Amino acid sequence: MDPSTETDRPRAGDPQRRPCLAAGLALAGGAAAGRSLAAWTWSARPDPFAVALLAGAALLVLAFALRRRRGGARFAWWPAALVALGATVAFGRAVEAPAPLPFDAPLRGTWREEKVGGARIELEDGRSVDARFTTKGPPPGDGEAVLLLPPFDARRAVTGPVASDDGRPELRVRLAPDQVVRLGGGTTVASAPLRERLAVRANELPASPGRARSGLAAALLVGDRSALDPDVSDLFTRTGTRHLLALSGLHVGLFALLVALPLRRLARRFASRLGAGAVGARRAGALAAVAALVLFTILGGSASPIVRAAIVATAGLVARDWPTDEPRRVDAISLLAFALALELAVDAEAWRDPGLAMSFGACFALALAARPCAEALSRALFGRSLGERTDPFVWHRSRPEIAFAVLVLRARRTLCWALGASVAASLGTLPVLWSTFGEASPVGLLATPVVTPLLLLWLPAIWLGVLAPTTWLAHPQAFVESAVLAALEHFDRWPGTPALLPERPAWCVALLCAATLACCVSPRSRALVRATLVGWCALLLPWRAAPSELELWALDVGHGTCVVAEGPGLPLLVFDAGTRSRHGLEREGLAPILRRIDATDGVLVVSHDDHDHSAGLPWLLSRASWRAVVGDVPHDVEFEASTLSLDAVPASTRLPSPIGALATDVEVELLRGARTAGNEGSTSVLLTSRGERALLFGDATEEGLVELVRAGLAPRRVDLVLLPHHGGHGSGLDLWLAGASIGTAWISAERRPDVVRELERRGIPWRGTFDEGSLGPWPP
Repeated sequence: MDPSTETDRPRAGDPQRRPCLAAGLALAGGAAAGRSLAAWTWSARPDPFAVALLAGAALLVLAFALRRRRGGARFAWWPAALVALGATVAFGRAVEAPAPLPFDAPLRGTWREEKVGGARIELEDGRSVDARFTTKGPPPGDGEAVLLLPPFDARRAVTGPVASDDGRPELRVRLAPDQVVRLGGGTTVASAPLRERLAVRANELPASPGRARSGLAAALLVGDRSALDPDVSDLFTRTGTRHLLALSGLHVGLFALLVALPLRRLARRFASRLGAGAVGARRAGALAAVAALVLFTILGGSASPIVRAAIVATAGLVARDWPTDEPRRVDAISLLAFALALELAVDAEAWRDPGLAMSFGACFALALAARPCAEALSRALFGRSLGERTDPFVWHRSRPEIAFAVLVLRARRTLCWALGASVAASLGTLPVLWSTFGEASPVGLLATPVVTPLLLLWLPAIWLGVLAPTTWLAHPQAFVESAVLAALEHFDRWPGTPALLPERPAWCVALLCAATLACCVSPRSRALVRATLVGWCALLLPWRAAPSELELWALDVGHGTCVVAEGPGLPLLVFDAGTRSRHGLEREGLAPILRRIDATDGVLVVSHDDHDHSAGLPWLLSRASWRAVVGDVPHDVEFEASTLSLDAVPASTRLPSPIGALATDVEVELLRGARTAGNEGSTSVLLTSRGERALLFGDATEEGLVELVRAGLAPRRVDLVLLPHHGGHGSGLDLWLAGASIGTAWISAERRPDVVRELERRGIPWRGTFDEGSLGPWPP
């Protein structure tokens, strides 16, 4: 082999062969180093993942510096300069203490991520606010500059004993449409009227029989999710196919396959007939495809994922068809590195954005390991290589047999490629899903390959329906949509859709995902495969020992109640999950603590079905496994668990324990004083463990609590009590407090209630979420 030919081959890690990859890694490593240095400066806990990136960047720079080239060693100074630049920018941002948001003055920012009835607004200082409309109104386009006019109805996020680190805004602002002033600018203003007309037409398309309009057509067509049904959106989330809703690289790829590439061929043929020559024809085809991609990007709202994918596709087309000699083979890693370097050049800390990290993680994993994963699956499922051809003896058979053999071979290859790509993309995005969102749906590995081919039929059907809304062409898309939703509903019945992931260091998950991809690329390395299997076992096994005594936490939910308990033999008990005045009960409050305690097979007790006690039930019932669900669950909430109905239970009754045959050191008793609906018929819980008692009241303060006290069911000597009805006062509470011996009283309320005066008069120690935030753990 000619040595000169060998040296011309691209080599990963060579800054001269893939300079964009080196630049992106240097900027990301420098930004991580700067943030980690700032954390050490302020005596905070450093981010291990940032430290790992810093070490990787240092090794990269050292490798570049010591790499020998023709004429001796040459120092690659520019990666070191980029590392220093990224570190400087990140350090400056980390040490800046942001001032509180001035909610008595106008706020200026950029309208982003349009959703049902509102959006996320990126302020000029880098922070964001989640805004929701109180009434219907035309929203600004994505990327448009806006001015928010006070006064603001601001709602704080729920807080729990474990802080949420998912990057969501701390405040949600409720706005009227006339409080949003559109300042123009951005990348979508010129196309906003056309996008709005297309979205309106898409939302008016007929729905399939038996289904209501879901808003999916507008979301897939132009990225408008303002009319998207929340239940349908959560269906995609539960089945691990949420990425299909947001216009991203997948949709750009489908558009390129359906429109841009055929248009490229037509333009090349047309230019050839005009006598443009081979080079001119290739360039004409590339320009036509690029123009189609630009148009799709504009109609899609110029969201970051679409722009990113369009840049990669445009660079690939230009790199392949623009040279004056033969078409050049495109290196996918170099194209992705080019887009990453552009993102990080604008913002060195952009890698911390979950959307960008998931997008590039999936793309790099697909480029590196899609084929090895497909090859491994082909050998595991069918016992043959992915590139193995049909048996030569088949060609001596009849034509139908030959056709059937070829069809089976191609079906196997398609299946392996689809599953391999799904596995690779899932491994590329799992570190972000695990550390940021804390949940994943394993069934998405199968749901995505099943639903993606339907998009090839659905997208053209939507365009036909929008272009001819009054003809029969508007109906086919409804049947495809019904098929997609039926498939997802089938997958949603599978277990673990989705499952909460235990709290683990992000760098551990990222390292194991990278090792798994390396095992797919090099399956012969048995030591690596064994080490990876051991690592996954260690990651999935419980890291936290069961508590030796009963522990309780009360979340700060404002006007509402949510208490989480665990104890020896009692993995998890959740008493109520609702709020009227806060947002983010599930993801900001419940998810972090459930992931921290890594509990399964718990008991859910619902005192009554008021919104301030049951708002989070749909999320809880779909994310965690429950041995029993007790109480007045709203009728529109579906779940699979043994249920203890309270309809036939008489008044003044101590209900049997929902724990069943589970061996436990914690005794759980359910108390109900009245058989009426509403507050007075609510259920209370008494927890007893090793001589300590915790009594959690519902909302009964009058006759319901009076009946409990008179029947002797509500003990008056308790170590902890959660006062009823968010500190509400009543004759039943007065009767129970008379002669009561209470260690500590907890109050879950938005503001200081009047019962505090009575507690202080009686000398009863108390704590309130309105004063301290989340309460616990108890005992201290």
